[in-house]
Amino acid sequence: MFKRIIIFICFMLTMVFLYAQDNINEESLFSDPQTVESSSNIMNNTINSNVEKQSVTLSGQISAYSAYTLGRDFVSGKTNGDKNSFQNYIRGNLFLDIRLTKGIKTFANLEADYSPLGQLQVHRFIGIPPISSDTTLLETNNTALILKEFFLDANVNRMVYFRVGKQVLQWGTAYFWNPSDLINVQKKDFNNLSFFREGGYGLKTHIPFGTVLNLYNYLDLNNVSRIENVAAASKIEALIGGTELSLSIWAKKDFHPVYALDFTSRVFGIDIRGEASLADWDSHLKVKTETITVGPLTVTNIVTSPVTNQWTPKISLGFTKSFDFLEVSDRISVTGEFFYNGAGYSENIFANDTIRNALLIGAASYSPNYNSQFYAAIFTSIVKFFSPDLTFNFNAIGNLNDYSFTLAPALMYNPADNFNLTFTMIGYVGNENCEYTFFGSALTFSLQADLRF
Repeated sequence: MFKRIIIFICFMLTMVFLYAQDNINEESLFSDPQTVESSSNIMNNTINSNVEKQSVTLSGQISAYSAYTLGRDFVSGKTNGDKNSFQNYIRGNLFLDIRLTKGIKTFANLEADYSPLGQLQVHRFIGIPPISSDTTLLETNNTALILKEFFLDANVNRMVYFRVGKQVLQWGTAYFWNPSDLINVQKKDFNNLSFFREGGYGLKTHIPFGTVLNLYNYLDLNNVSRIENVAAASKIEALIGGTELSLSIWAKKDFHPVYALDFTSRVFGIDIRGEASLADWDSHLKVKTETITVGPLTVTNIVTSPVTNQWTPKISLGFTKSFDFLEVSDRISVTGEFFYNGAGYSENIFANDTIRNALLIGAASYSPNYNSQFYAAIFTSIVKFFSPDLTFNFNAIGNLNDYSFTLAPALMYNPADNFNLTFTMIGYVGNENCEYTFFGSALTFSLQADLRF
């Protein structure tokens, strides 16, 4: 607990340091300096200025990825390189954007993944999101075809807006951890923040009242065969002074509701944001050992149980600060975030081999970066890094219960428009058998090429 308090104090001191800077760059209140784009932003933005014209746009992105991972035993000199791993894949996303008059449009994101050695299910920690076999259109040992998003937008006299289909929602304001989001089927991947998440099927309704108030409703129709099993979420969002505040509720038959709030604001040149959710249950099963003595025999069993009748608050709090440097506006950007997970483990359960196996391949479920109670992360970016074509990023995430960390410095080279080369070195730091070290890797070197058209 003392170490966690010290780390949290350092986190807050970082915010104080940022507040103390004099060269504040005033931007609009809700500007987003991040480089992550949702797939809806991939739609041709030039059409937005004249939505009354019918258009059909086909665009896409191709990413080629290679990674070499060194084991901890190899780095420490205990073994040779036989157990080091080498991964390759290529991924293509094709975006179809059809726009009619009066704001009616449709969008689809079709993804194709290919791995020459059948490595589509490689470990999530090297930055390749796992493939969902339930929604894969085509899957062989080497290839998978997935419909990531496919939705239709319509409106009633531009007063009520509808979106129906498979979609990824912006539900929550936090940068990485979104405790209020019980809707999206995939969480964000720390090692690949720009990958396109898979959407869930549902109906979203948006009723705006100018720029002051917005009402959102969402009916979750994913894998629903009976109408009484539909989950519903509602949100009211208001602009109060210089702060955007929202309250939301999620409900489903046989489940107690989940209440949430989130906010964004700007204080002394620092963008601050936060989310909190509260429920008396949690969707993840927890695992523990149970010792049973029968006569002279003592047997240790693995027991999994749901979290019920226990209040599980979840809170994320973060900030973003941009700095001007050498006459370049917003050249340096720093984003920090702290996460408390009331349903997480307070102890390091990965230290027990039996519990770890049950968590990873047994009845319980492991959710990366949501497993323990306390986490923190930082995301930094320096554009025009010694050259107009270079951008340096340094991201780090830490489990503050077992004190394991993932450090990811990266250098991105942009030699031409819509083409990037990114070299990343990922280090896994901490004692053996912690969240970011239990898989036995020490360093991963990766090279990724991205082309957009």
